[in-house]
Amino acid sequence: IALGAALGVGCGLVFWGFNFAYTPISSVLGSILPGIASVLHAVWYFSGTLAVLILRKPGAAVYVNVVGSAVEMLLGNNFAFVFISAILQGVFAEIPFAATRYRVFNLPMAVLSGLCTALEYGFYLLFFRYQGVALLSPRGIVHMISELVGGALIAGVFSWLLFVAVAKTGALDHFASGRAVHVREEKTRIAFRASSPIVDALRQSAAPWGGCFVFGGSFCRMLDIYPMRCSCCSKCGQNVLQWEMDGYLVNCSARSESV
Repeated sequence: IALGAALGVGCGLVFWGFNFAYTPISSVLGSILPGIASVLHAVWYFSGTLAVLILRKPGAAVYVNVVGSAVEMLLGNNFAFVFISAILQGVFAEIPFAATRYRVFNLPMAVLSGLCTALEYGFYLLFFRYQGVALLSPRGIVHMISELVGGALIAGVFSWLLFVAVAKTGALDHFASGRAVHVREEKTRIAFRASSPIVDALRQSAAPWGGCFVFGGSFCRMLDIYPMRCSCCSKCGQNVLQWEMDGYLVNCSARSESV
């Protein structure tokens, strides 16, 4: 509850600040192509997808959206039906995750969540704010396409990238979502290492000498993109490159264990 409230407050500040930026930006975009400014609307509803990715609980999107809208209302805005819109956005943001019983959390699911929210908000605007714009008119079509694009990119891709970035800082280590990111990263490293031709070449060339390679520290740091690490050779005292081969740590002092 506390994390959701903090997330809602943060998103509410974003909503409020974007209210000031949207008017001049949308005026410029609208003069270029009427309806295309809808691509920016996802800044007002990315919170739903982000909330489900982080909290991974039913109702998380609705809760965070309502808190964010309350903060926005307290700070002041020019839009009506904020709470109704926030609840609808939260419900639609959760539909893809609910379909998987909140068991699948990845980038495609985030994009689907953003698209569902964009679809809802696009029709919401046509019914309540753009009553004079027909759905099949040029502006209506541009509006809906722009809304969906913004939903996929901002509410979907951006929310996912923001979630991963926050998780990598360790701020979510006490939550299942944060631990899942670390597990996914480790699996990616292992898969990359297993399929990397560079690592395969090092493994083959290391066999005759038991894996003892002397490198400069800067070169070793370059190789930190792999799940390898620099250490100190117990025999020569120089920096050596170490990695795992068949479950054993290979270096010059462990030759008997690796062969």
